[in-house]
Amino acid sequence: MDGSEGRGGFRVLRMKTVATGDETNGAFELIEDSRNVGEGPAPHSHRKSDEAFYVLEGSFAFVRGSDEILVERGGLVFIPRGTRHFYRAAADGSRVLIFYVPAGGFDDFMRELDSLLARGMTSAQAIAAIGGKYDSDPA
Repeated sequence: MDGSEGRGGFRVLRMKTVATGDETNGAFELIEDSRNVGEGPAPHSHRKSDEAFYVLEGSFAFVRGSDEILVERGGLVFIPRGTRHFYRAAADGSRVLIFYVPAGGFDDFMRELDSLLARGMTSAQAIAAIGGKYDSDPA
């Protein structure tokens, strides 16, 4: 790290890689994401991987397809592959564990996304710029 990177090696995103695909033999990736009210990714979907979110602290408003779900501490939401989704923190200091199954380069995607955000792109612009390269497409 060069000193400008935050926890987990990210500059803009407040994320921490808990387990990489290499560490789990490709079974899954696990990322911790910290957000304040209103923060979250642009709408997107994944072609090859399912995602599950387990809320550690605070609460998050998820949109899964056409469903809107408020998930509080201790709650879980599952996102099947191919489903348009996004989320926003509903409270400051909210934290969520993201399970990405099977592993599909999610950690690499997040690092490249973070680099583009650090250069001033919005989340939607950055996902559009790199989405096809990984298993995440703008929706």
